[in-house]
Amino acid sequence: MAEKRWYKPVFFTLVLLGLLLLVIGATYTESGANELDYGQRGEFFVTDFEEGLAIIVVAEEVEANCEGFEFLLEDELYNPVPVEKTSCEDWASSSTYQFRIHNLSTGRYNYEATDWVSIMAVEGDVDAFMEDYAFGNSIADVGAGFCCLGMIAHVVIGRGIAKASKAEHQVVLDDAQRTVVEIQPPVHETVGGEEFSWPVSEEATTVEEPPSGSFWENMLKD
Repeated sequence: MAEKRWYKPVFFTLVLLGLLLLVIGATYTESGANELDYGQRGEFFVTDFEEGLAIIVVAEEVEANCEGFEFLLEDELYNPVPVEKTSCEDWASSSTYQFRIHNLSTGRYNYEATDWVSIMAVEGDVDAFMEDYAFGNSIADVGAGFCCLGMIAHVVIGRGIAKASKAEHQVVLDDAQRTVVEIQPPVHETVGGEEFSWPVSEEATTVEEPPSGSFWENMLKD
């Protein structure tokens, strides 16, 4: 059975490679930024450290929904806070943020969005961060694909090999059950009033069936 387990090292390698790519992708997407919150509605806090950073909003789903997509922001007193929306022509790019918030002071803020968004405070150049962010997401997507491929193929091919092995084992058992061995009983003989018996060698005997056909049947009757 060992020769049939060749697929396990291959698929374990795919899963490990996928995990490695996920880690590499995370280093690019998380480097240089602090995620304040993630969701469709909720709240986040701006500390003294984030007060001087650029606050951007990256939408989860951006395909064909730019015009109707809204991101509403309020301060802790429920006063509206202005938000800059990126041009819809650039929304399809993976290296573009969808909203930007300027000059946020320390405090708590409430938000509500049309879809799930990630709110991040970025250190340094925002455009350079978005390029790394898009690259990291691409690497992570490839890694997730490797992980899924490894696990799915392991289950599918493993089950197929197990079924084939079970079927082969069943055929061997059926062939063994078809082999019939006829063992003759011991021979008994009475000599001078005393009974003697001795075993006959346990050998398989072949029972030959008489030939079929009317000619052979008449010959046997005669």
